[in-house]
Parts: sequence; structure tokens; C-alpha cells
Amino acid sequence: MGGLLHTELQRSLWRRERQRLHLDDPGASDFCGDVFGFEPDPFVRLLVLPADPESEVLEFNQDFWSLLETLPDPVHGGQAVWGSPERGRRVAMLARTTQKKCYQYLAVFRSGAVEMALGDFAMFECDGKRWFRLVTLVGNCWSALEACGLIAQRFGLPGPCQVTLALRGTKGASLSNVGQGWEQRYEFAKCAENQLALVLELAEPPVAQTAKDTAFLLGSRVEESFGCSDRRFLDREGPNPGEFAASSFRWG
Repeated sequence: MGGLLHTELQRSLWRRERQRLHLDDPGASDFCGDVFGFEPDPFVRLLVLPADPESEVLEFNQDFWSLLETLPDPVHGGQAVWGSPERGRRVAMLARTTQKKCYQYLAVFRSGAVEMALGDFAMFECDGKRWFRLVTLVGNCWSALEACGLIAQRFGLPGPCQVTLALRGTKGASLSNVGQGWEQRYEFAKCAENQLALVLELAEPPVAQTAKDTAFLLGSRVEESFGCSDRRFLDREGPNPGEFAASSFRWG
């Protein structure tokens, strides 16, 4: 009974934080909405919550910013391209913006929570139909999860963690931006829901292989939610069949 009560307490802490950040109820009008003053609302948000999402254990000093600005790109190698530092916020943030419009960001809360969001870059519309970019989505999730694991390692943040992936405006949409050998616009597989919330729980922060495996699991569940189960974020043809479609991934 004690284990069950502990689990329920942990989940209630996570739920309260998701509510605060508009990532709790896919049926709510503000689900997946902006919380940082950007326009328009993101189409994709990934949130990784630590065991205590209400704590304040991180100091955003120069050492922290040095780590944040040199995070790795696990897809291509080298350095991730999240954007420029956004100072003067309650979070430490890197973002690609034009005035108030935001294409993508990575934000770190003082609790050690990490959030990634994609704006218009997450999707495109053609002939009145919306297409979400699958490889872009999975690659950004992988990079954000890797960042979360590195931050947890550096500052000694323990597990468990909860991962939430939210997509907005998905009803009738399909997936494009897939790996080599797949049809790029298979419009017959589509999402039947207005919004999506996919939630995973991890025993430990997502370090290295766990970050990759978690991103791929999220990608698979996104595909299932769009009526397909082919793992099209992996190349089917080309020099590296069965591997992540790195040649189809680019930063926003």
C-alpha cells in the first residue's frame, strides 16, 4: 500500500505542474498553449518533469549557461542549434525567434524540468490539409531528452521523471518529413483527435541511450495516434536502413 500511495503522491505533483503549464487536459481550450509570451501557440511541446517539479535547485549562473549553450546534437554530432539565449525570464531559455514569433525553444526550470517547443516549424499546410513533420519532431525530442539527462547528471538530479509530449490541432492531420524509402505524404493515415497528450514515466533521467530510446518510443506512439505503425522516422532505404533518418532532420 505504501508503494501505491507514494506513486499516487508522485503523480499528483506531476499533474499539478502539468496543469500549471497547460499540458494536463487535451480537451481544454488552452492545451499546449504558450506560457512564455510568444506567438503563435506552439504546435508541439515536450515536458520532462523531475521527481520534485516544485523545487528550486538550479542556479542560472555562468557555469549553467555555458553548459546550456554547448549542448550536443545527438543526431548529427557537434553542437545543438536551439537558438539564442533569452535572458530575463523565470527559466533559462534558448530560442529561435523573430520579434515575438517563436519557431523553437529549449527551456530549463529551476527544478531541473526541461521543456522543448516547436511553433510553425513543426508542421505545414498544403491544400487545406495539415502535415506534422515526423523526423523533425522525433529529432527535437531526442535532443531535448539528451539535454535533460546531461543537466540531471551535472547537477545530481535523481529520478523518477515524467515525460509529456503534446501536439495541438491534430484532427485530420497526417505525418510527413519521414525517412528514405517511405512515401512522404501518405494522407490516408491521419489523426482522429483534436489534440494529443502522450505520457511516459522513467525510473531515471534520460541519459544517452535512454534519451534515444524514449524519443523513438514517443515517435512510435505519435505514428500510432496518426493511424500508422511503421516507425517512418527510421530510414527504410539508403546507406543506413533501420537507423534514424538523420539526413531528413534539420534544425529550425
